[in-house]
Amino acid sequence: MDAQAAVMDPADDVRYDRIEVRPLDRQFGAHPALSIPPGMSEIVFGRVNGSDPAPLTYALFDAARVEGLAERLVAAAIPHDCLVRGPSRDEFGAVSPWLVELRADSRLCRDLFTAGDARWELWGREAYVLMRSHHELAGLVDHLRHFTKLRDSKGQWHFFRFQEPLVMRTIVMGLPDHARRSFLAPFQRVIVPDRSDVLHLFDIRLDGVSGR
Repeated sequence: MDAQAAVMDPADDVRYDRIEVRPLDRQFGAHPALSIPPGMSEIVFGRVNGSDPAPLTYALFDAARVEGLAERLVAAAIPHDCLVRGPSRDEFGAVSPWLVELRADSRLCRDLFTAGDARWELWGREAYVLMRSHHELAGLVDHLRHFTKLRDSKGQWHFFRFQEPLVMRTIVMGLPDHARRSFLAPFQRVIVPDRSDVLHLFDIRLDGVSGR
């Protein structure tokens, strides 16, 4: 892993690092199998800017890019929820954002960082972003649900697909201050993978105070 510290600052209250990652392979014969690439555990599960305790880690999935995501999460028995509720969930759940509490030693964590052709090997597929927060799952779901739809200048509603890595990077780096700060308020870190074996790491310091 090669970390290049603070190569740019998208905003005064966001610090940006670009982290090169060597993803996991299928680890045939390895025991115990790794759940996360060497050197990445502190970034994904450790403290953020000295915060104590460390924030929880969540995976925000784009269900459209993960075959059978809902069934897989139920089978794994890990905390999760879809950001779309009511009748719309039945219709759009398979292409909607899902928020999942990520555990460091879980099979799901291993799959996120494993490159390959199997449907469960998700590295490089732009299927998720990682978000660190001291808030519990239910509160974050309620917060993010406010942003799943946006109204355009003609009054028409559109789905806002912030679960897509490129859209998330645009939010952190390109939105006007008020909108960006409103979206990021519960989070201390956002981690966005891309196809080139890179993690884009954004540490959030709203109001100049880490962890707020």
